[in-house]
Amino acid sequence: MNENEIVTGTTAPAESLTAAPVSEETAVSVESVTTDVTDISEVSASEMSETEEISSSMILPEGIDADALVSSIAAEGVSEVMSEVGIEQETVVQTAIVTQPVVTEAVIVTEPVISETEMSEAAEIVTEAAEVTDIVEEETEMTEVVAVPETPNGVMGFVQNNPAVVGVPAAIIALAVAFLAITRRTRPKRGIIEDTDDVKENMNARERDAARLETNRPKKKDKRSQKDAKEKEKKDFAKKVLNTIPYKKILSDDIFFLGKKMYSKAYTFDDINFNLSDEEQQYMYLERYIEFLSILDDTVDCQICCWNSQINLDDFKKKTLLPQKADDLFEYRYEFNSRVLEENIRKGQNAIQKHMYITLTIKAPDEETAKRRFKSLDITATNTFNRIGNTNMRILTSQERVEMLKDFFVGTDDMPVPQLTEKDFAKDIDKLYCAPDYFDFKKDYFMFNNTYAKTIYIREYPSTATSEILTELLATGIEIMVTTNIETYDSAEARKLVQHQITAIDTDMAKREVKAAQHGNFSNQMPQRIKNQRDAMVSVYDKITMKDQKLFMTNMQILIKAESYEELNNNLEVIESTLKRSGCIKGEMAWEQEHGMCDCLPIGYQRKFGWMRTMPSESVAIFIPFNVKEMQMENSVYYGLNMLSHNIILFDRMKGLVNPSGFVLACPGSGKSFTVKREIVNVFLGYEDADILVIDPEREYWKLAEAFGGEVVKFSNGSKNHINPFDFDFRLLEDEEIDIISDKCQLLTSFISCMDSKHPLNAQEKSFVDRCVRKAYAKFNVLTTLDPKDMPTLGTFLECMKEENENINKDMKDKLIITVDMYVNGSAKYFDNQTNVNTKSRFIAYDIRDLNGNLKTQSMLLILDYIWNRLSENRDKGRKTYIYFDEAHLLFQDEYSLDYLRMLWKRARKYGGVLTGITQNVEDLLKDDKSRSMLSNSEFLVLLKQNPTDAAKLQDILHFTDSEIQYVNDTPAGHGILVLGGKTKIPFYDEFPKDTKLYSMMTTNFSETAKMLQEEMAQKESEAS
Repeated sequence: MNENEIVTGTTAPAESLTAAPVSEETAVSVESVTTDVTDISEVSASEMSETEEISSSMILPEGIDADALVSSIAAEGVSEVMSEVGIEQETVVQTAIVTQPVVTEAVIVTEPVISETEMSEAAEIVTEAAEVTDIVEEETEMTEVVAVPETPNGVMGFVQNNPAVVGVPAAIIALAVAFLAITRRTRPKRGIIEDTDDVKENMNARERDAARLETNRPKKKDKRSQKDAKEKEKKDFAKKVLNTIPYKKILSDDIFFLGKKMYSKAYTFDDINFNLSDEEQQYMYLERYIEFLSILDDTVDCQICCWNSQINLDDFKKKTLLPQKADDLFEYRYEFNSRVLEENIRKGQNAIQKHMYITLTIKAPDEETAKRRFKSLDITATNTFNRIGNTNMRILTSQERVEMLKDFFVGTDDMPVPQLTEKDFAKDIDKLYCAPDYFDFKKDYFMFNNTYAKTIYIREYPSTATSEILTELLATGIEIMVTTNIETYDSAEARKLVQHQITAIDTDMAKREVKAAQHGNFSNQMPQRIKNQRDAMVSVYDKITMKDQKLFMTNMQILIKAESYEELNNNLEVIESTLKRSGCIKGEMAWEQEHGMCDCLPIGYQRKFGWMRTMPSESVAIFIPFNVKEMQMENSVYYGLNMLSHNIILFDRMKGLVNPSGFVLACPGSGKSFTVKREIVNVFLGYEDADILVIDPEREYWKLAEAFGGEVVKFSNGSKNHINPFDFDFRLLEDEEIDIISDKCQLLTSFISCMDSKHPLNAQEKSFVDRCVRKAYAKFNVLTTLDPKDMPTLGTFLECMKEENENINKDMKDKLIITVDMYVNGSAKYFDNQTNVNTKSRFIAYDIRDLNGNLKTQSMLLILDYIWNRLSENRDKGRKTYIYFDEAHLLFQDEYSLDYLRMLWKRARKYGGVLTGITQNVEDLLKDDKSRSMLSNSEFLVLLKQNPTDAAKLQDILHFTDSEIQYVNDTPAGHGILVLGGKTKIPFYDEFPKDTKLYSMMTTNFSETAKMLQEEMAQKESEAS
């Protein structure tokens, strides 16, 4: 290797000339030795030629070997690279000086000590350096012999006198070392597998996004530029997490302080069936919603937020499925859970829960002023908004607002927020529970924890917008938050603004006409585009001046959430497609993602995003937040699927209604018995603290009773089961609200009246019966002894009738005695017995199929009276009692029976009773005012298929709209409408799986039951053979 090759050759690692041991203190960092590669590429050819000229003209002193000098420099470079990669080496220096006339030789022996784990990396670096400098040694020991001239200053003096000898080669070698180090850094290490699925699962959203961007980013040429970019990113986007949550402090009275003298208060409300209503009712909703908007003024900003919240599906199933228990009913619980509940959960969007909020924001000089202002707004806003319908608008407490933010940012899976106090709010620790680990805002999306999010806004609206814009967005099933921000113009300023726009259009049109006349065109026809603009502005002016509407500045923003960047883009495409179908165009919020997030959250509108659109009240009302009423209560009874949203319907009559009693009304073959049995199965298997009592006139419930370990009590002429009409629970004597003897007098009067339904008792006969009943109780002094054996019977009652002679018409007395005698000594004498039905079973079916005519009605009446005693017993035990009486219209045939049933209807709820009447003859239910009042006052109704006549009458009584009544006209079996609380109407359907054991016990379809009987007979024959 000659001198020119040494000077102009490729850079190589160099060892220190002084051969000092390499340590951490003397190691040079990568940044200090790295030279801008771009600067290297900009060196001109002329500069390189000058360097060559200098190098070629350079003459080394005598005794200095060029190869040895460059080898020493290269060894220093190798040492520096080795220190960069963390290889420690121990250097042993041995120096021997030999005296000669001219030259002294210094022998330097370097022995690197390298660990076995680092041998491969060190060998690779030395090999790469050797390819550049052609100085390669296979042994681990290196010995360099350098001849030093015997001069006063030695080598250092020579270098000082001739700096170009070392400076130029050193610069070139340093550049090569830098290039080698950068190449090595960008090369993946051996034995490491990057971007594995296991690693990605342990990354949060920010780390995964950084890895995604790193793979797509082109290679950087300069580390300094990378560092500058990171510093810029930190400077632009790195914010303190707690300060990013857009509120400053939580005050008393559930008020949030937002800063800049702004205060907010939030409200939540329930959905109503806006889409179920007909056109007239929808207009009514819109008018009342406009009335709510009219309470806003230029000092009050409003946010209307609809949040599709992603819930934990496993937690939802735990709250929905029946609790399993290792008993005889395990098979039925498992079948009901797996084949009914779980399959129906998968059909709808049950993993999405809709929340709706209204947030009012005001400006006030201090906290006390804000409190006074919100007290007035609370009353006005809730009263006006609740006039729209059954919205149940209420104030959202500070605790609930913090929990809402925690669910949004942290998730529902983590630990719940503890109950916070005013002291906690004063210490500002509330944000610690709802803030994520970090925020990372990019140009068009942002991240927190494991979530990607993006905010967009609706930039363009169709000329004729409908209420379906918001409805279709929320029906996508994506976790989104759609917020409508509303600012109000001052009324005077609004009129001036619109008038100014109209004047500007007219002025522009006049200028156009003048200019056209100058060119000989004297047509005064207004272009259609300008004419449409003017007509629109005139319409707005009429609305705000004549219809007392207001002018608002609004924007609608959409916050989209996802678990990955790819999912975020997919969700964005779905949202964009949905907007296009409605005639809307989205707008991107570049570099304003944080502002969009702040204005979307129901914390308070802070006007951070500047794009607004001016609309009158009527146009803003198009974005009415109502859609479909959902009913999903925890640990409740399954009633089918919502026909509008296909979500599961779960409801608890005891918890959700003031009076849980109700009716199931349907024509034959529409599935009313099956609907009742499905509720019985769900209640019995799901509620261990509930008893089931059924009056079964058609012997339809015995299969369920036997399968669930219940009892079937049969009543017939030869039956051994007896109920004494005079019997009652002695605990009823302690109830101050009940006069049990008077009730028994009414019961016996009704019982005797049913004996001859064509000739009801007159006033004298009723008085005579009442007198004899009281004497029957007094005869054996049962009210004092409280002994069940002393309870009177019909025989005792007959004796009292015979003994009573005071002011009694003999003919009337003889007539009643003859009538009652049949029930004491005749064919119906089984009524003259002490009660022996005292079963403690949870499921009892009272079978009265073998009784006919009046006997069936009388038996139902006595069973109801016995059930009243069971209610009293269960109340003391804290148990619920579900009572079902089929063919309820039989009790409406007698006035006293109807009165007794009305009494049960009013009192049962206080005793934990849930009564359900089942009838197919709706006409019998509607022909009497008393029964009609019971129907109209029932808070629970299941209406299945009705004939046209009954449907028209039900529509008039229950105030159904034409669109609502269509769900009970010509509908399949199992389809109908559920009425809860008299106001909430939910159309439903139920497709129970037919290949289950439960279905075989519940169905009453003749063809299906006949087929099942044939299969059972065939199976028995095969087993016998």
